[in-house]
Amino acid sequence: MFLLEHAPSVLDDLREGLKLFTVKVECEYLSEATAFDELSIRMRLEELSQTQIVFAFDYVRLRDGREELIARGRQRVACMRGENAATAPERVPEQLRRALEGYAIRAPQQRASAIGTGGRA
Repeated sequence: MFLLEHAPSVLDDLREGLKLFTVKVECEYLSEATAFDELSIRMRLEELSQTQIVFAFDYVRLRDGREELIARGRQRVACMRGENAATAPERVPEQLRRALEGYAIRAPQQRASAIGTGGRA
C-alpha cells in the first residue's frame, strides 16, 4: 500500500523489470507476542544509498493504554534490474527516495557552543 499511495510510479518500474531484493534481515526478540495481541509496527528509514535502502522496525505491543517494545529489526533492500544471472544494481527510484524522506532517522543536533570543544561547552 505504501508504494501505491506514496510512490505509484515505482509500481510501473517493478512491472518493467525493477527488482527489490531483501539482502539482509535481522530481528531482536525482546518479549513474546501471542495470538490476539494488538501490535503496532513502526518503520523508519535508517540508510539510503544510491542502490540500497535500510529500514529499521520497532514492534510494539499495545495493551491497557501502554506500549511495550517487544522486538526490533532491520531490513536491507537492494534495487536491481536485469534477468536472473544478469541482474545489476539499479539506483533507488527518485519518487521512492522522496516518499521515504519523511521516515528518515535524524541524528540529534549538537548545541552550537559545544561543537569543536570535544563535547565540553
